[in-house]
Amino acid sequence: MLIATPFSHSIDGISEMVLTEVRSCHDQRMRGFIESAADCNDPTDIGFPSSLAEKIAEERVSFVASAASACESALTPAVNGYHGCAAPCDASVPAISTYEDVASCLVCSATEAALTAAASAYGASPPIDADKSDLWRCQISRVGKAMPGYLKKRMKYQHKCQKTEDLGKTVGMDCPSDDSKGRIAKALGKMNGRVAKCSDGDLAALASCGQTVVDEQICLAQAAEAASDWLFDEIYPDAGGSGGTAALVINEIVAGAVSGGSDWIELYAIGEGTVSLGDYSLVDDNPDRQAAALPALTLSAGEFFVILASSDPPEDGSDYVPFGLGSDDSVSLILDEATVDVLDWDEGAAPCGASYGRLPDGTGDGATLNPTSGAANESYSGVGCDEGDTVVDSGAELILNEAVAKDAGAGDDWFELYVRGDQAVYLGDYSVVDDSGGRVPVALPAVTLASGEFLVVYATEVAPADGSYFVNFKLGSDDSVSLLIGDDLIDRLEWDRGEALLGFSYGRFVDGSGEPQTLAPTPGYSNVPATRGPLVINEIVASDAGGGSDWFELYNNSGGSLALADYSIVDDDAAHVPAPLPDLSLGPGEYLVINATDVVPGDGSDYVPFKLGASDSLSLSFGGETVDYLDWDGSDAPTGYSYGLYMDASYDEETLSPTPGTANRLAEVFSTDSVEEVRQGSPFRQQGAYSVRHSKL
Repeated sequence: MLIATPFSHSIDGISEMVLTEVRSCHDQRMRGFIESAADCNDPTDIGFPSSLAEKIAEERVSFVASAASACESALTPAVNGYHGCAAPCDASVPAISTYEDVASCLVCSATEAALTAAASAYGASPPIDADKSDLWRCQISRVGKAMPGYLKKRMKYQHKCQKTEDLGKTVGMDCPSDDSKGRIAKALGKMNGRVAKCSDGDLAALASCGQTVVDEQICLAQAAEAASDWLFDEIYPDAGGSGGTAALVINEIVAGAVSGGSDWIELYAIGEGTVSLGDYSLVDDNPDRQAAALPALTLSAGEFFVILASSDPPEDGSDYVPFGLGSDDSVSLILDEATVDVLDWDEGAAPCGASYGRLPDGTGDGATLNPTSGAANESYSGVGCDEGDTVVDSGAELILNEAVAKDAGAGDDWFELYVRGDQAVYLGDYSVVDDSGGRVPVALPAVTLASGEFLVVYATEVAPADGSYFVNFKLGSDDSVSLLIGDDLIDRLEWDRGEALLGFSYGRFVDGSGEPQTLAPTPGYSNVPATRGPLVINEIVASDAGGGSDWFELYNNSGGSLALADYSIVDDDAAHVPAPLPDLSLGPGEYLVINATDVVPGDGSDYVPFKLGASDSLSLSFGGETVDYLDWDGSDAPTGYSYGLYMDASYDEETLSPTPGTANRLAEVFSTDSVEEVRQGSPFRQQGAYSVRHSKL
């Protein structure tokens, strides 16, 4: 299906453009710039801004006109799987005989997919709200921005997967759902995080997917997945692997063997002929793990090979790879340094006593199975180990309320427990564990806490000299603490890098409820939101509209002057070393812009010797410890836009209009009154598409 390659990115671009213009229409409608009766989910509506509709129409016409030459093949559309256009686009393209017909069909499909997603994000008639209130921000900056971002990432990696399969580099992949590198999951998490910043009340007022955060997240995800999967099937009507010769796939795994047995991985040869196992290696999803070579054996098509997965060599000398498998893990098959197959499972998909693999063998989707080592896979009968239920008790009396992963005074890590119910709680019934693989849960002390009481437990491998309660593990910058009764998960507090930095804690505000957030440490007392700083990474530009240097902006969020030479900064490239900041004093409320470039600026301006990536991060250090952190994806900081904190020094991160050296402001809406220029490289497009720049309101 290589013929589909010229279509995929352009069709993504049309979908993205439609979503972008729909979002612009809703923005203008909500702020009162166009009639309230306008149906912004329909570009053909009389109230839809004509300039936005024209941009969509021009892009569609341009794509259809260039489709025939881009396909470069003498093969007919039918040979490549294009037989008809699916509803509702069959009405627009009733028959397919040329690649121009194919392009017209795909343009219609891309538009329909985008409009279906937009309808889920915006509902029928979002309210008018000209003052940029929380309601406006929820709709435009949260829901309206989150949906296109997730849909874009999902389509992008679907097509990348299919291209590698068409080229014969992978086999047996389910590309619409494959996420071997976790990028789609990360995009989903980002969308959910944005939606979670809306209140249930605002979501109810918007008449969108649902009336609660959870309902909205689920509905948006389902709408994006349905739209991207439908469009994928249209672009790749007969998608599949290269076929022909024998190839190796990961067919089945066991990650929770009965009675303490070893984990194992089953490989299966598909196609025709034979395959040499010695050419391949296996690795799990641990980024620090080296791929383990397979034994020098030959497997014929239709044969299985089972290899143990164990950190200790098997006593009977069986073949093994030197790592175990986790309950939420993946295994990748490597050939010539390229990943050719991945089997990925989530928590609960490979429970004790069951396996996880492909059904049917070699080509099917991943599913929970009965273990059939070295034999054909079979459906799960539901019989597993008696491990007890694992549930999250949303109404638990005892919860994890706060954690410090880096104490400002070089003291021990700690976490805080809080009794939010009406009854006293005996802690001896509970245990805790962090997210380190293989860690055994540690019992809490045999004490009783009354309703409303706090208890601080230190996380340290050395017992505190003053006899304080402790558990024998430390907390990481990207970690979690889980609270259990037996095997039941009662509560979990987890944080990402940048949320529990030196001098800060992470936990619930108010105590016992609410979304976790960065806090000022208050061990044993009620939680208090944190003030970010004193020195903050306030704004970045990773792709300047005029081709200038990347840059970042620092902001002094304290009441006194700061000596910048005490600080250093680095991006996420492991080859880069932290760069010292200039020997300057930054006053209270002052900004400093520093170029990020691998070329010394000719004007002598301050700079660090590295550029910023489209998806990157910056870590600000003081005394060797990270004190501020900002990360972004390509869709956060497209060409001509910046990304940073809104308001200045807050914990709320947004796409912004670049304001070097002055207060941050949200990305501006563009007027529909006048067209200034047509330019290549829209901030919302990266595949040679065109957009129209309008004068700002």
